[in-house]
Amino acid sequence: FESRFSMSHWGVVGRVGGVLTMAGVGLLSPLVNVSACKSSSESPRNREGLLYHNLLRQRQVFLTGPINDEQARTLVAQLMYLEMESPGEPITLYISSGGGLVYPGLAIYDVMNFITSPVHTFCLGHAESMAAILLSAGAKGHRTSLPNSRLMIHQPSLGVSRATSQDVMIQARQGEATKRKLVQVLARHTNKTPQQVEGAIERNNYLTPEQAVEFGLIDKVVAHISEVKPPPPPVPAK
Repeated sequence: FESRFSMSHWGVVGRVGGVLTMAGVGLLSPLVNVSACKSSSESPRNREGLLYHNLLRQRQVFLTGPINDEQARTLVAQLMYLEMESPGEPITLYISSGGGLVYPGLAIYDVMNFITSPVHTFCLGHAESMAAILLSAGAKGHRTSLPNSRLMIHQPSLGVSRATSQDVMIQARQGEATKRKLVQVLARHTNKTPQQVEGAIERNNYLTPEQAVEFGLIDKVVAHISEVKPPPPPVPAK
């Protein structure tokens, strides 16, 4: 019996140099010294790490690939680091993920709510399962998707292997408790009733970005950067 609940768990996590790699994408820890990346002999992987470091300085972080303990550790550290640097300043979280483990995802969710910095969520490509829940948890009015993205919500699944019947019953009860928790989270962020959410996640429920807006999962669909860039500051009156 799988000891951790999963929501579409897949992908590979590793480490190349000082850079955490998640499904082929390097995410640099905010505490890593990147001075070594600036030499003329830097590798493509180090250049990628430097790119993500510079994006982090602009308060832009990424959730790509499977949601697991390593992914959560990195993203939580980045969110806390940015909160420490400039409390209350917005953070943009770009999401391209098929989901993953529930409790690492809930750790990210809790930190998003714990910090004072509003987290603006942005879907690139797809946000499914636990990733869709995190997308919905962004600051209201700032939950965005590109037009060709795919979103999907469903109930958590359990992996069953050899176990005693008593263990299976215990895990089944825990699974129901986890489902209720996720239903409450989605209901809160979509302004739906728990009963409406339960009906919506009974099966794999795939949504276009427009359908996701109607459901309350996101606030808007944008096709160009001009639609999300902040307006220019007002010109002082003469």
